[in-house]
Order: sequence, then C-alpha cells, then structure tokens
Amino acid sequence: MIKATRDKATYVVSSWRGDKSLAVAYWVNGFLLTFALQVLVGLYNSASTLFSDTIRLHVRMYFFISIILEILVIALSVWQTVGIWRSAEHHIEKTNKKFIATLAQIIICIIVLSSYVKIIGLKDYYKDVFWNALGKDPLGGYHLKISEDEREWFIRSYSNKQLTISGVISFGLAKDVDNILSANPEIKTVILNSDGGRIWEGENLLDVLTNRGIEETVTETGCSSACTITFLAGKIRFMKENKPLLGFHSSSSPYYLKNSVDSENRRIHTLMVSRGISSAFANKALSVSPSNMWYPSFDILWNEGIVDKDIDKKNGLHIIDPFDETTQWRSRIR
Repeated sequence: MIKATRDKATYVVSSWRGDKSLAVAYWVNGFLLTFALQVLVGLYNSASTLFSDTIRLHVRMYFFISIILEILVIALSVWQTVGIWRSAEHHIEKTNKKFIATLAQIIICIIVLSSYVKIIGLKDYYKDVFWNALGKDPLGGYHLKISEDEREWFIRSYSNKQLTISGVISFGLAKDVDNILSANPEIKTVILNSDGGRIWEGENLLDVLTNRGIEETVTETGCSSACTITFLAGKIRFMKENKPLLGFHSSSSPYYLKNSVDSENRRIHTLMVSRGISSAFANKALSVSPSNMWYPSFDILWNEGIVDKDIDKKNGLHIIDPFDETTQWRSRIR
C-alpha cells in the first residue's frame, strides 16, 4: 500500500516536471483526465437538478461542494498545463523535432486563454457561490416585522397578529421565518412584499408557511418572481384589484445551463399545478423571459384561483365569511 502511494506520488510529480512523454502528457494527463472530469461535473450538475428538492434544504453544503469541485478543476488544469508544456520542451530536446511539440504548446495557450476568458465571465458566479457557502447571500437582505392586523373582522377564529416579509427572498429567510412562527404560533397571516429572489428559498418558504398552518397570504405593494411561489401557501390570498401586483417569469440562475433551466421550469410547473393552478397558466408564466415580467390582471388571477379577494383602498381587506355556502366560495376552499 505504501509502495502504491509512492508510485502515485511519483507519477504526479514526474508529470509535473515534464518527465512523461509528450503523448502521455497530452493524451492521458490532458485529454483523458479532462474528459473524465467533465463527466464528473456533468453528473454533479445532473444530480443537482434531479435532487433539487433535497439540495435546496441543504444549500450551504451544495455551494461548499461546488467550491471544492472548482478548486479541483483549477488545480488539475494548472498541473496539466505545466506538465504538457514541460513535456513539449523535453520532447524538442530529445528528438530535435519542434512541430508536434510546438503545436501542443500552441493548443495549450489557446485553452489557457479561453479558460481565463471563461473565468472572468463567471466572476459573479464564483463570488455568489463563495459567499453563499459562508451563509451570506450577496443577492440582498430581507426585513421581517410582526404587527397587529387592524382590520375589523366579524368572523375570525385566529389571532390578528401578522408577519410582514419584505426585501429579497435570499437564502436563510425560510429558516428565520420558521423560527419566528415557531415562537409565535398564533400568527396566521403573512404579508409578502418582495420582487423575488432565490427560487429554491421561495419553495423553502412555501413549505414553512404551509407546515405552520398559515391561513392568509397578502401582498400590498407587490409579489413577483420567487415570491409568487411562496404566495401560494395561503389558504386565502389577497391583493389589490386595481394594481398588477403578482409578477411571473421563467426560472433563471447562474448555476443552470439551458437544459437545467428547462428542467427547473418543469419542476416549478409541477409545483404550481399541484397548488391548483392550470397547466396553461403555468406554461404562460414560465415562458416569459427572466428579463421581463408578466403581470396578469386580477380577473385572470381570480379565475385561476390564485387570489380570492381584493384589498379595498378605504376599508382594507374585504370580509370573507368562511361559512358562506355559495358555490363560488366553496370552490376556493383549499
């Protein structure tokens, strides 16, 4: 076992020094190892998409593993580059033939340059991954506030204490909200005023509000992107009728390739349909470019069962009698 370890170490060191033949350095250390690493990264990305429901619950570990993989890729690339370059120089010294060796060095230079351009283009991605691994989401912060609901309700079986969530839906929000609701189980109304954020965290927050038995979700100033997923947690949902407050668009993330984005959209589509939204509406919402936003009218949202009543400017929320026996109200029970 000790001998095997030494052999491996010798192979790594000798390759680094350029002692291996140019053919071994280029085709084995370069081409085959790069291919194997790309397969590994591809499997990791596929697993990330396939098991995203689990990964979103352990997002810091996901980012930490991503950093480890990136470090391995960079370290391997440096080892390959130096080894192939030195093997090319030794090839010229031994054979006095420059064509193949020089061609290998030119190819290495092109690969290094393209890798540099790629890294510069992904600098925001690396920054994002690094800070999220440390538990500090650079996307932005959020604000949580507990207050008393001043609406006058004639029939209400739960407390008038409410929680307002504003700002960015960034990693860590769901855990903080869960802690608040755990300490204040009487809260049954959550106000969502957010332009969105992390789709995974929006789903985590949806799970938290559902598991904590939240009765109402309300938006006063707007709820878009990932926020709309969380909005679906309410058994009763409110927004202002005369304002386009719910905004929808496709998933988007620097961590996804196009096929992964498509897979993520299919997963969100399934989630929306499971919450009573029609497949046609979900398709429309997820077909909108991430750089744009679709704000359906109140009537469309009402017909889809996404909202239940509007917020009146003067009197606040319209009173809804949960014992109303009309067909319209019975169809809204979730």
